[in-house]
Amino acid sequence: MSKKNTNSRLPRSKGIDMGTFYETKDCAKKVKRIVLPPAHRQIIEEFITIFGMKDTFEQYDVPIPNKMILFGPPGTGKTLSAFYIATRLELPLILVRLDAIIHSHLGETGSNIRKIFDYAKGSPCVLFLDEFDAIARTRETTPKSFARVKPQSPQGAMNRFLPIN
Repeated sequence: MSKKNTNSRLPRSKGIDMGTFYETKDCAKKVKRIVLPPAHRQIIEEFITIFGMKDTFEQYDVPIPNKMILFGPPGTGKTLSAFYIATRLELPLILVRLDAIIHSHLGETGSNIRKIFDYAKGSPCVLFLDEFDAIARTRETTPKSFARVKPQSPQGAMNRFLPIN
C-alpha cells in the first residue's frame, strides 16, 4: 500500500513507523466487495451522514461528533470497517497499532501517542487506533502489593488523549 508521498513522514518509534498511511484509492481496493451486516452498515452510514453535516454543525457552533469506537473480538471487521469509512469519506487512512508504540520508559508511550495525533492534525484523515486495549488500562496500587493493571473503558482512555474542541 502506498505511504504518504510528502515531506511529512509518519512519526517513528523503536526505529519503525508508528503507523501505516493508506491513500483513499488503496482503501477503496480493500473494500471493493465488502458486505456489512445491516445493523453495522446503518451505524456507519449514520456516522457518515452526521459527518457530512459538518457545515450545519459549525454554523450553530456545535462540535461535530467525529469519533467512533469499534469493538469486538478479533476477526469481526473493525479494521476493514475503518477502510470502508475512509473510502466513504474520501479521506486517507492512518492505521496505528497501539501495541507497537507502547514503550517501557516512563512517558514515552504518551509522547508517541501525542506524536500520532499531532501528525493526524496536519491534514484531514481517518485515524484508526488498532489494538486499543494495549493502552486502555489503568494502574491500581494497594498497600503491600504490586501494581495491578485493570481494564479501563476505551472511551475513558480515549478522552485522556483526545482534545475536546
